[in-house]
Amino acid sequence: MSFEDKVKELSLLGENVHCMECNTRNTQWASLSYGIFLCIECASLHRSFGVRVSVVRSVNMDKWNEEGYLKMKMGSNEKFKDFLRIQGIISLPTRERYQTEAVRDYMICLKENVEKELPECVKASSNTTVHTTHRINTMPSVSYTRLESVSSTDLRSSVSTTLNKITDFVSENALYLKDKGVQVGYKLNESVLRPSTTYLKEKGKVFYSKFNGKESKKVEFGQTRENVQVKYKDTSKWD
Repeated sequence: MSFEDKVKELSLLGENVHCMECNTRNTQWASLSYGIFLCIECASLHRSFGVRVSVVRSVNMDKWNEEGYLKMKMGSNEKFKDFLRIQGIISLPTRERYQTEAVRDYMICLKENVEKELPECVKASSNTTVHTTHRINTMPSVSYTRLESVSSTDLRSSVSTTLNKITDFVSENALYLKDKGVQVGYKLNESVLRPSTTYLKEKGKVFYSKFNGKESKKVEFGQTRENVQVKYKDTSKWD
């Protein structure tokens, strides 16, 4: 049995049939970081956290390896919920919950337990170092293979993997771009919009004070333009 089929079987066991976050059925997505199954809406939310917090994969469309399968097997929605209850953080908002030290420790512990079960050759190929940076990361590289030598299954898996890399890249840098946008908007408001608004208000006051001596025209019903009398206050002071 392939790892893909094994993961599908796990998604149908116990609490795994209900989304970890919203408890709805049809859990066709998973977070490898915590070994939990998710619905498509909550999977999108997890993607927005960035790959350093939650690595999301499709149960049906992605290609699974032994490491990913073991994370889902050793984890589960039920185990993760029990952990959150013990820590007293299950009632926290979802985004805030995954920023706690307890959840980060759970992710590290799950990874270490999986690595103990993996053969040495698999450990060597799966170990990667994540570098923290304050600038936008470079776009993930994509390798191309001659189509003649690729089967339809391999091609679908390759396309799915590439799309996941692109999605992870966008999610990881979305918050950075949002913060930069807020900073630019604030500077624009402070240096251009606010001074311009103040200037126009002051000019409006000057204009109003200059012409407030003139009365508005009063037109009675039935009057024509020719017999409308316009009265003004004494304007000799303007001479």
